[in-house]
Amino acid sequence: MCRKIIKLTALAMLLVFFSTLDGCTGFQQGNATKASLGAEKKAADSPVTHVGSLWPRIARNFTLNHNSNNPEVQAQIKWYMHHQTYLYTMAQQASPYMYYIFQQVRKRDLPGELVLLPFIESAYDPTEYSNVGAAGLWQIMPGTATGFGVKEDWWYDGRRDIYASTNAALDYLTYLENYFNGNWYLAIAAYDSGQGTVQHAIERNAKRDKPTDFWALHLPRETQAYVPKLLALATIVANPKKYPVKLPPLKNAPYIAEVNVGSQIDLAHAAKMAGISTAEIYNLNPGYKRWATDPTGPYHLFLPVDKVAKFEVNLAKLPKSQRVTWKRHTVKPGDTLQEIAKRSDTSTAILRKINHLPSNRIKVGSVLLIPLGTHNLASYTVRQTSHYKRYTGYVPNLPGPKEIIHTVKASDTLWTLADRYDVKVSEIRFWNQLGNQKHLKAGTKLIIWVPKHRHHTQYANTRYRHVPKTYYKVKADDTLSRIANRFHTTVGTLQTINHKQDSTIHPGQVILVPRHVSHASNHRSHQTSKHQGLRVSYQVKKGDSLSRIGEHYGVSIADLRHWNHLSRSQYIHPGQKLVIYRS
Repeated sequence: MCRKIIKLTALAMLLVFFSTLDGCTGFQQGNATKASLGAEKKAADSPVTHVGSLWPRIARNFTLNHNSNNPEVQAQIKWYMHHQTYLYTMAQQASPYMYYIFQQVRKRDLPGELVLLPFIESAYDPTEYSNVGAAGLWQIMPGTATGFGVKEDWWYDGRRDIYASTNAALDYLTYLENYFNGNWYLAIAAYDSGQGTVQHAIERNAKRDKPTDFWALHLPRETQAYVPKLLALATIVANPKKYPVKLPPLKNAPYIAEVNVGSQIDLAHAAKMAGISTAEIYNLNPGYKRWATDPTGPYHLFLPVDKVAKFEVNLAKLPKSQRVTWKRHTVKPGDTLQEIAKRSDTSTAILRKINHLPSNRIKVGSVLLIPLGTHNLASYTVRQTSHYKRYTGYVPNLPGPKEIIHTVKASDTLWTLADRYDVKVSEIRFWNQLGNQKHLKAGTKLIIWVPKHRHHTQYANTRYRHVPKTYYKVKADDTLSRIANRFHTTVGTLQTINHKQDSTIHPGQVILVPRHVSHASNHRSHQTSKHQGLRVSYQVKKGDSLSRIGEHYGVSIADLRHWNHLSRSQYIHPGQKLVIYRS
């Protein structure tokens, strides 16, 4: 949400995910494998009979006008009709979760169409990560997760947890529906691109005396298709005779049930006690990123309904002290806590907590308790961790948001912080649940989510934010004064744009330097604008992105957005003209 993501739009992409589970026991109603694809082909030869099926029950809870005769909705219906294999596979993947999500939507008396939203977001894959850091069935961004109290740490990512993510997503959708005065089309559009994007589009139309309904708004291309995709899918589900798409049968009964374990537990133990595979317990509980549940909670597990009784009987027999497997390690000469943690697939913070260590220092001969998973679970965890790292901020060159913890100083205000970090006051309030609070207390720690492309440096003073800059790697004989002379700037400017309190630098350090002549110089050509560059008019081509354009002209995405008055939630489109200031 509030982002542009790479969505799975081809069966081949789904098969990549399925291949990682090859050889593992799947859901009873779970993910498609090679065998189930064969079953799908057989099922496709005749329509599915909806006797005792969840599909018609979902359809009876639809409340929105699907606008099925709208050309954009019709285009999406045709797409689904021509990609029935993809639709079948996606629905089969959704089968373990749909009844639970349907129940949550009904409890809140929300439109039944929302049950279908994860199809559009993630193809109902709870392990899905977008290219900007959104995660889970509902593709929740980190900032939104924080605002709605969804926990994320080394052990656990609540955005992938079926319970936590569904609760947060429905809270967010309810908030958006209220924000847009009961207009679900606008709320759903805002779920995709952000309420600011939709609100700005409404305001633009209102100023020009144009209609302000969803169909009349100029929105990012993805959002313009987002609502029709959902309406088209709902139309197909509601009219199986008119649109005879072959869907897998979904039982009109719960498939999973939530069990509160009450303490940390090794997932391999839990799987064995329930009589299911470790692969299945991970797929039903994708919020847990390690070999065990989070030691500080949550402690809930989702299990197949028919396995809950067996699990609870076995759990009652197992003392809490035996729910996690540990090993004892005697510290040898040369050992460090970091190396031990790495070898044991854990973290130094966890080892310190378990062993009551005040720091990372360890003594030769001392004994450490180390949590340990089973061999099969460990190998599965490695795959899951690799998948996680590949799509999150663990990899520094990926785009996406990053959490900054800012300690409030006496001179700080919400407005100065918003200006400094290039975010909105309303976002800071939302992330930190400040309500209408105006004044900040010194020493308070605030969460601020910032664009990934600015992670490598601290944030510059407002005066220099839009000065074109470049990165410079400090060499052995460099001083800040020498670098300032080389780039025709001042030591003070370098300190400001790098948020440095002194002049200390070290070889290999990467700092920001102005791309052209500094603010102190008045030697500008008549071709140079107040932005310190030659103005270029560029027409966006098909396949362009701000990142690609910025790389071509040697400018930052932030500058492109600033020069063209684009918010972070707005996207460019072919034919659009951009202003660029070249050096």
